[in-house]
Amino acid sequence: MQFSWWRNGATISLNLGFVRELSAVEARELLAAARKLEASNEVSVFGRVPISAVLPAIASQARGPEDVSSTDETLKKIEIFADLPQRELEAVSQRCSWRRYAAGEQILGHLDDSKDVYFVVEGKVRATVYSLTGKEVPFRDIAAGEVFGEYAAIDGQPRAANVEALEDSLIASLSADGFWEVLEAHREVNSAALKMLTRQIRMITERVFELAAFAVKDRIHIELLRLSRAHMKGANTATISPAPTQLDIALRITTHREAVNRELRAMTRSGLVKRHGGALIVADVDALERLVKGVLGDQL
Repeated sequence: MQFSWWRNGATISLNLGFVRELSAVEARELLAAARKLEASNEVSVFGRVPISAVLPAIASQARGPEDVSSTDETLKKIEIFADLPQRELEAVSQRCSWRRYAAGEQILGHLDDSKDVYFVVEGKVRATVYSLTGKEVPFRDIAAGEVFGEYAAIDGQPRAANVEALEDSLIASLSADGFWEVLEAHREVNSAALKMLTRQIRMITERVFELAAFAVKDRIHIELLRLSRAHMKGANTATISPAPTQLDIALRITTHREAVNRELRAMTRSGLVKRHGGALIVADVDALERLVKGVLGDQL
C-alpha cells in the first residue's frame, strides 16, 4: 500500500515495507509527525485507504518487536504443516519471524511489494480490498491454522489485499525463498498447499456463481449456512461468536445493510435465528440447510 502526505508543496511517500524497516526510535518520530499532520488542515491524503488505516502499522513498529514465548513458536497448528515430521517442523519454525498483532492492526497493505508468507498461529485476520472510492470489500476471514500472503510469494506480484487482525493474533512469517524451499523439500507440504489453493479457487467460483444466479435473500441464507457450519455447537445448533454485523454480511454477499436487516428480522420472527449477548445463534441448522437446498439443489 502506498500513501502520501502533502504539506507546503512537499510530498512524503511511504509504504508498509518502508515502515517496517524503521527502528523503534525512528518509527516513534514518524508516528508523532503523522498524528500531527493528520490533525492539520494543511494535509491531503492520497492512496487507496485513509491515513487512519496506516497509523496502526507505524504505532506497532514504534513499540518494537513483541515478546513471543518460545513455547508459542510452533507451526504444528498450521494446516499445511500437519504431516511434517516434528524435527522438520521445528526447523521451519526457527526460520520464521514471530510477531503479535493487536485487533485492528494492519499486517499487509494492498499492492505492497513484500513477498513473505504468513501463518496464523493464534487469532483471526481479514483480507480486504478498498475500491478507489474507499468502499471496503472483504475477501475472506483467515482463522488460526491458515495461511495468507502466499499469492505474492508464488507469482511475485504485489499484494492482492490488505490484511488486518480481527482479534489479537500471533503470526509467523517466512520469506518467499524459504517458503519455496520448504515446498520443494517436502512433498507433503507441497500437496497440502495445492489443496489449500484449490479450496480457495472453489470458494471464489461458488461466490461468483451465487452473485450471478441468486436473489439477495437466498445469498443471505447461503452465507449464514457457511458461517453456521464453521461454528457448530451441537448436532443442529450453531453459535456464531462474535456475531457478524449486518454490514459485514452485506459486504460479503454484495448487497446493502437494509436488505440483511429485513431478512434477519424475518428469520428471527420464525425462530430460525436469535441473538444472545454478542453471538448470533442459528437454532435450526437443518432448517436453514433445507432453505439453501431449495435454491442450490444437489450443489449443496
